[in-house]
Amino acid sequence: MTACKANRCCCIRVGSLLALWLAMSVPVAAQTAPSVGPDIVATMDRLAIKLPAEIAGSEPVRRPLEELTRERCDQKAIATLGMELDKAGYRREAANAHVSYSESCGGYPPSLRSAAIILLRLTDYTKAATVASDLIKLQPFNDGGYYLRAVAYDRGGFPKKAIDDYITTIELFGNKEKIGSASYYGMARSYEKLGQFCDAVLPIETWVALNPTRNDTSQTRAVYRRLCGEGKMPSRGHHRRGSIHALATKQRGQAAGHGQWSARRFRSGHRRDIRLAEGRVRAKGQCANRPGQRRPAAHRERDRRGQAGARRDNPVTFASGQ
Repeated sequence: MTACKANRCCCIRVGSLLALWLAMSVPVAAQTAPSVGPDIVATMDRLAIKLPAEIAGSEPVRRPLEELTRERCDQKAIATLGMELDKAGYRREAANAHVSYSESCGGYPPSLRSAAIILLRLTDYTKAATVASDLIKLQPFNDGGYYLRAVAYDRGGFPKKAIDDYITTIELFGNKEKIGSASYYGMARSYEKLGQFCDAVLPIETWVALNPTRNDTSQTRAVYRRLCGEGKMPSRGHHRRGSIHALATKQRGQAAGHGQWSARRFRSGHRRDIRLAEGRVRAKGQCANRPGQRRPAAHRERDRRGQAGARRDNPVTFASGQ
């Protein structure tokens, strides 16, 4: 009798433990394999993204997908979705979602800008340049798209195209007092890749001339000395503070005294200053490019025409974070 009671108590305990285990295991299984409804699947197809069930069904990702299911062109929802996919490690899907959203909603520059930045981080420079070109079509008078495309061309091995876009970026930037150095250094780097060291020096001089107190730094002087050395150009004491600005100003003043100012009005003073300093430096034989190297055809053509038309008086805001 005692043995039967002991066996009965043991069976009850085992049954209770088994029931408790089953009760605890069911919610866990439901959490690890969340269900995704057909509406969300259709939204992902529209955005050209494919996600594992656990990612698509997770709360941070599912919520903006549901919002985009209800409102196809919800701008806040696509921004949130892109951010959450980036956090989850699905950056390619985030870029695709931004591009597809822009296409299906009549063009949305913030999404194209976010997609281009993500693609640059993924080192997909060809696709980044394509997306940046689409951004330029939507905002032809904004410097942000040109800067992103210039970076894509620069990193992707197309320095001539990069130079042209760097120049346009600088020209379209409204307040030169607040412009960063990224476009100037990028232009100098692209000229250096082409072996055009004389041209590479000029963006550095122009950058320093904008604000010598702020821009004539040890980094700027180091880059300047290296480019001068590559181009066999005498540094003329550029190790001293302010000497880069002094030489650039002297060259522009001498060029103006010899009547070398262009009659065309350019969209900004940058290209004009570049041409004056360039003409003076080349005339004095202070630096040299590699034999047979010429400036990009697009650059020469745009210098010839001036392109002083539609963009000259349009106020723009720099949004690319250079």
